[in-house]
Amino acid sequence: MQDKYDLIILGGGCAGLSLAMKLSVHGKSCPKVLILERRENYVNDRTWCFWETQSTYLKELTQKRWPDIEIKTAQGSTIVNVKQTPYQMLPAEVFYQAALEAIGKNNNITVQYHAVVQTLPVYSKELWQVVVGSEQYSAPSIVDTRTQKAPQTGGAVLWQSFYGHEIACDREVFAVQTATLMDFDQTDPSLICFCYVLPMSATKALIEITVFAPTPMSADDLGAKLNMAIDRYTQHHPYKIIRSEQGILPMGNHTQRSIDTCKASQNYIYAGLFAGAARPSTGFAFQRIQRWAEQCATSILEKKLPIAHQADSAVQSALDYLFLQVLRAQPKLAPEIFLRLFSNCDSKRIVRFLSDQAKLSDYLAIIFSLPAWPFLKQLPPYLIKNVCRNVAQKKY
Repeated sequence: MQDKYDLIILGGGCAGLSLAMKLSVHGKSCPKVLILERRENYVNDRTWCFWETQSTYLKELTQKRWPDIEIKTAQGSTIVNVKQTPYQMLPAEVFYQAALEAIGKNNNITVQYHAVVQTLPVYSKELWQVVVGSEQYSAPSIVDTRTQKAPQTGGAVLWQSFYGHEIACDREVFAVQTATLMDFDQTDPSLICFCYVLPMSATKALIEITVFAPTPMSADDLGAKLNMAIDRYTQHHPYKIIRSEQGILPMGNHTQRSIDTCKASQNYIYAGLFAGAARPSTGFAFQRIQRWAEQCATSILEKKLPIAHQADSAVQSALDYLFLQVLRAQPKLAPEIFLRLFSNCDSKRIVRFLSDQAKLSDYLAIIFSLPAWPFLKQLPPYLIKNVCRNVAQKKY
């Protein structure tokens, strides 16, 4: 027996649930949707952080906001006030609950748990056929949010690997108003390694070790550094681990391609972290996923076709790629680069840049706040030659 749907979403993670949420609010106009999710239940396995740049339902879901952010290096530190666009955190359990409640109110959307799709969907008679165990489902369109390949060396310009614990300490040790975005560990100049601290209260915080590197790293690789960081931040006082989280995010990855090159491939699109959701230079993805989900839902309702993540502007793509090339080529400069960026550039410009809302003036201000030579060295030789020629011509 075959069950037919208007849309099948492969993977019920952030991207899959976000799209379903956007569709669910349209009531009876919502297409018949099936979400195939391999996990058996949702747990509080991660946090999403972003800047409060607009008033949306996300503001109601966020559990913590910080008006100050800090960058720390061996050479100095800076605290930046961002109270107009605070840095905020959304725990996974809160998002999952809100998403599933919204989806559950629409009878046109079905979530099937413990659904493992082991073979490639097959296109036949204008329908995609998806097999899960002994069951077969079909739909004219598929949105595939799954990771197609495991993170590996060469799969991205850099990988952002992180591992952290949410802990409760027996005494007050954390500054509750300040989120530490980067506290650099400069013991190994070949690695970009820093501690990330989100204090929930004076006695409770999420502490993570993050590494930017060409090779992805596991929790085992980061465990020793994490333990040392926690001991330092708790001032060696006893603490209890509440939960743990880990992940590997692409920074400048090659986005997924359609599994089929025929005309039907417009009905099969990839979405999510490894398909354009993650900002190359930062790894931030949550807000980008929300914007895509809104656009994709609109396209499905109006044109009956899902759409992939929109490409970044040429300027943003070029700057992100250049930034990543500098970090990859000279990782030991990362502490200076990030310290100068947050110290020399207006916080509003930085937040707009990190939130994909930068203006040309923001890009220019950010460029001039950074050391010039490392970036010039990474420019293509022909571009440097043309720049020098233009400068020489202007002299005469």
